Amino acid sequence: MPDEPEYPRLWRRLASCLYETLPMLAIVFATGLIFIGIVHAAGVTDVRLPQPFRGVLLVICYASLGAYCVAFWSHGQTLPMRAWKLRLVTTGSLAAPSRGRCAARYLIASAAWSLALFGLLWLRDHRDAVGAWLALLPLGGSLVVAGFDPRRQALYDRLAGTRLVVSREIKASGT
Repeated sequence: MPDEPEYPRLWRRLASCLYETLPMLAIVFATGLIFIGIVHAAGVTDVRLPQPFRGVLLVICYASLGAYCVAFWSHGQTLPMRAWKLRLVTTGSLAAPSRGRCAARYLIASAAWSLALFGLLWLRDHRDAVGAWLALLPLGGSLVVAGFDPRRQALYDRLAGTRLVVSREIKASGT
């Protein structure tokens, strides 16, 4: 039976998430530039993007980030995950997860992270808003689960059938 993999501590997961914002911001920036260029070429020359186009841009950015995550996770890791020596695998093995599992992980995790972000922005001006505090629960609960789980897995990993492990790269002899 293969050795049990090492599971990352919560701080390492969060550090990788923080680093992950850099390529994600680049994707959103590039997607926005391309979209605005296409809209402008189609004849919309308003200084501010009209309301219907803003919703379309939001959906396209979300889909672009999803495509990035699914493409890299289905091979085991993104560049920030590689830097922090983390690897995404399926629950039952050390194999990279299927695209379906990666898509499920993206949908569940992005919902939790988005709700938390909107909750924090809402709390900035409305400290007594119960809805804002409730919006923090999915991500907070997921991180609490990761803190107490013996394998340190977040709730969205458990639901998607994936797990995050510390990558053990095999080094070539003589290097």
